[in-house]
Amino acid sequence: MPVTATILKKTPQQAVVRVNGNDATAVVTLASLATTGQSPEGAAVRANIRGLKWAVATGGRIVITRAGIVLYDLGPGSDSFEFNGFADTIENDESISVAITGQATLFLDISKPDGFGDAAHRNQIT
Repeated sequence: MPVTATILKKTPQQAVVRVNGNDATAVVTLASLATTGQSPEGAAVRANIRGLKWAVATGGRIVITRAGIVLYDLGPGSDSFEFNGFADTIENDESISVAITGQATLFLDISKPDGFGDAAHRNQIT
């Protein structure tokens, strides 16, 4: 089964993405996180990772990168990590690449603080 990225939730401030499959890579682009009516505004577009939930089969692995920088390397088992009051902003103006070895599922909670067009909302969530 190929690795697929599915947008489960999109609001002006937040997106939730499920990535699942085996032995391939999926890319979550910043443009794919925009809601209807939002138009990402070039260099100002940022999307921060607020939390992760994952399940990885024995022998599997999930590697999350941005701009070639490894942000998370998740091994077998299931767990979650939630940032409380802050977010991971490393290379937040780049797409998120999720490489899965073996069978795995990942949920990404993403905030959209800048560049998605709705000035009344974009700075409410870091």
